[in-house]
Amino acid sequence: MSKPWQAEHVITEQQALKIVAEQFPKLHAKTIKAFGVGWDNTVFLINDCYVFRFPRRQVAVTCLQNEITVLPIIAETMPFSMTAPEYIGEAGIDFPWPFAGYQLLPGKTASLAALDDSQRSSNTQQLAEFLRALHGFDVEAYPQVKTITDDIARLDVANRTKSLVERFSILKQYDLWQDITALEKLIVTAQTLTKIQPMPSCLVHGDLYSRHLIVDAQAKLTGFIDWGDVHYGNPAIDIAIAHIFLPPTMHDKFRRHYGDIHEDTWALARFRALYSAVTLLVYGHDIESEELIKDSQITLSYLTR
Repeated sequence: MSKPWQAEHVITEQQALKIVAEQFPKLHAKTIKAFGVGWDNTVFLINDCYVFRFPRRQVAVTCLQNEITVLPIIAETMPFSMTAPEYIGEAGIDFPWPFAGYQLLPGKTASLAALDDSQRSSNTQQLAEFLRALHGFDVEAYPQVKTITDDIARLDVANRTKSLVERFSILKQYDLWQDITALEKLIVTAQTLTKIQPMPSCLVHGDLYSRHLIVDAQAKLTGFIDWGDVHYGNPAIDIAIAHIFLPPTMHDKFRRHYGDIHEDTWALARFRALYSAVTLLVYGHDIESEELIKDSQITLSYLTR
């Protein structure tokens, strides 16, 4: 199986600190800590207050450039915490691609917080209202935002199903999920969705799951991070978070607070959640992340109830 998360270029702490210090002398970069390694970026914490993201793959450069375009436009209008990049680094001899620095948001990711069902449920209204605001953003007023589209067919059920079947074999091989039959039944149900043409209609985050949600010490949702997949697309891509993050008993409440959701959109969102959870489970196993494995298994438990 291909591993699209494998890095094409790895940067060390010492290299990153040197590059940041040279390109942004007024920042007075003195300390650096490894802060995380994602699918697309290697992340460092500078001076305990700035997060710098360095692409790991060529394709991630476009994602970073999309963030740089969109986040300054929406950062001041959205009713949730987010930070636009304050430092835009340039490619050079020491690193081949642009990179960016952001103020550190307080709190921790929902996956690291290991929220239980009750804590997840308590964030239902907040999550729905955040997405309602994001999806209601006036893209018509910002042509540069509307030109960023879904160029990897995130809701292509037919092609994504092929990847799912391949990844089911990985789940079986490493005993990552017991009831594969239940997941296969979800795919059978999803085949009816191949007739749906998911048209773009709003600004979407594009990659919402627990690692990209920030919660405070009281487990309250406060913001979204990692906007590399932001684009003008179909809301189902983001609405999938209701299936990924919330117990099924909270779905009706989520839909009331979000607003009207067409049944086709809700069904596509559910398929997107399945695809995301299975992919992240395989990814989590490959990088030996218990955090991701557990969180993905929780999502699959919700989907198969």
